[in-house]
Amino acid sequence: MDFKAHVVHHLAALCLMFCSYSANYVRLGTLVMIVHDCADFWLEAAKIFNYAHWENACSVLFVIFSIVFFITRLILFPFWIIRATAYYPIYYSTTFVMAYFFFNGQLLILQCLHIYWSYLVFNILKKFIFIQNEAYLYGSASSFALVPVPSSCCKVTNTAFSGSG
Repeated sequence: MDFKAHVVHHLAALCLMFCSYSANYVRLGTLVMIVHDCADFWLEAAKIFNYAHWENACSVLFVIFSIVFFITRLILFPFWIIRATAYYPIYYSTTFVMAYFFFNGQLLILQCLHIYWSYLVFNILKKFIFIQNEAYLYGSASSFALVPVPSSCCKVTNTAFSGSG
């Protein structure tokens, strides 16, 4: 399922970027790229540290990725970009009706995928927090800092999020 979601995501993103530049909606394409690229850096850094078997650094970077992902994809994208493209053209633009529905349709497809991936990221974080709490409850306070984070938290990112933006 995740492969299909990635294919749909990349097709929608490429189509949106190509058409936004072709129709001279440069702001739209640029803002979508910026919002998507903000979180990608942290995910790729977490992957690098996972490959190096630095689980603690991988876990910290994955938590940072999750926070940035939730803010950019669940707050900024729908409440800033989609809101601007859905409501402002009605009052301030003479945009062709077909283009209006095409661009907003592509943005809504991306938003549906963001919600799906947010669910997956939340489940990974939930597992990560549960494992940390279990280590804290059954280990001493001094051993908590030295408990390595299971690599399954970062390994899931390699398969489920091989390139989210």
